Amino acid sequence: EAISSINFPINILVFDACLMQTTEVITEIYEYCDIVAGSELSVPKDGIFYGAESGTACSQYGLFNYISGNPSCTPTELSNELVFRYINSYTTNCQYGSTVSFSAIELSSYSSYLNKLNEFTRTYSDTIYSAIYHDAHSNCLLISGENIDVWEFFNEVSFIDKNVQTAAEDIAALVDSMTIAFSALYHDVLYPELGRMSVYFPPNKYYFNWELYYILDFTGLTEWDRFLSYYMGNFSDSPDINEFVVASVSEMVNFSWEVVATTDLFYKLYYKQSPDTSFIQIQDSSITHATSYSSQFETGNYEFKLQATDEFGNTSSDTISYFISTDNIFKYYPNPYIVNEDNIGKFLISNEELTDSAIYIFNLAGELVDKITIDNTIEQTIEVTYTPPNVSSGIYFCLLKAGDTIATIKLAVIR
Repeated sequence: EAISSINFPINILVFDACLMQTTEVITEIYEYCDIVAGSELSVPKDGIFYGAESGTACSQYGLFNYISGNPSCTPTELSNELVFRYINSYTTNCQYGSTVSFSAIELSSYSSYLNKLNEFTRTYSDTIYSAIYHDAHSNCLLISGENIDVWEFFNEVSFIDKNVQTAAEDIAALVDSMTIAFSALYHDVLYPELGRMSVYFPPNKYYFNWELYYILDFTGLTEWDRFLSYYMGNFSDSPDINEFVVASVSEMVNFSWEVVATTDLFYKLYYKQSPDTSFIQIQDSSITHATSYSSQFETGNYEFKLQATDEFGNTSSDTISYFISTDNIFKYYPNPYIVNEDNIGKFLISNEELTDSAIYIFNLAGELVDKITIDNTIEQTIEVTYTPPNVSSGIYFCLLKAGDTIATIKLAVIR
C-alpha cells in the first residue's frame, strides 16, 4: 500500500529482509517499479553491504562505493553490481554468512510470466501429475521449510515428464529472461539452480495455510493455490461461504454470494415453500465461477439454499428464509400480539428502497411510544424483530418511512 501510493516512478526496489524475493511479494508490487532486488533465502544479520572506507579491501564490494564512483550508472548496471557485491561481501569475509542469495528481476515481462503460470495451473493441476511434481519437489532445496525456487522446480519438471516439458520449459525460460543477475551459496558452496525467486510450496497440507494465502494477488492471477491443492491430494477443508444474499424486485429474485476455496467451485441453488418438504433445485442453477444468479418466483414464503462444492467433492451450504411479493408490504405478525415470554413479534417490510428507514409507533392519543431505526440495506424485503414494550392493551398505529414510501398499519396488543 505504501509503495503503490508513491506518486513517482521507481527504478529499483531493493529488499534487505529475509525471504522477500518471492513471486508472491513481487506480484503485489510489480506494477510500481522496473526492477526488484532481494533474497529468496534468509538474510544474515549484516544484510546488504552498503559501503566501506574508500581504498580498503572491502570497499570494492560496497554498494555506495560503486554509486559514488559511477553516478551515471543505469538501473540495470546498478542491479548487476548489487548482486555481485552482495554475494562477494560474504565470500570475502567482509560480512559473515555461509548460505546467501541475491537476485535482480526486471519486471516488464512479469505479467506474461503470471499468465504463463496460470495457463500451467489450469492445464496441469491434476492428481495424475502428482508423482511428477513430488519427484521435482524432492529434488529442490526447501527454503525455510515451505518455499522452493521457481526456476529450479520448473526446470526439474521439464526433465521428468515429456507431457509437461514444453510448458515447464516456457516458465523456466521466462524466469531466466527476467533475471538480470543472481547468485546463491549454500553452506559456502555455489548453488547454480538457486537464487532467482521462490514460490510458496509447502511439503504437505499440514503446512498449507490456504485461508491466508487465498487473499494474495498472486493466487487470484495464477490459481497457484489450486495447483497446491491437487499436489497435496484430496484437500479436506470445505468451502467457506462468507456471504449469501437474497434480494428481490417484485417477483424477480436476485441471489449473490461470496465463497472461498482453493479449487474451482460449483454452485447449485434450491428452494422450498413448506418446512416439511424437500428442497427443489432451481432450474439451470448449476454454476461455475459466477457469483450471482436471478430467477422468478411467485408471491409467497420461501427458504432458499446455496450449495457450494469444490473439485474434491467437499460441500458447504447456507440457507435464507425470504418473503416474495409484487406489492410493497408493511405487516406485523402475529397481529393481534398477545404479550407473553414465548411470543416473538416481527415486522415484515417489502419495499424497493429501505435506506434511511424507520418505524414510528403511536398510541391512540397520537403520542410516540417507540421508534425503530432500520439499518441501511440493499435488500428489498426484510424482517424486523420487535416486541412491544410495557404498554397497555389497545390499538397502536405503526408508521413506516422508507425513502419516498409512507405506510401505516394498526397493531393490536393484548395483555
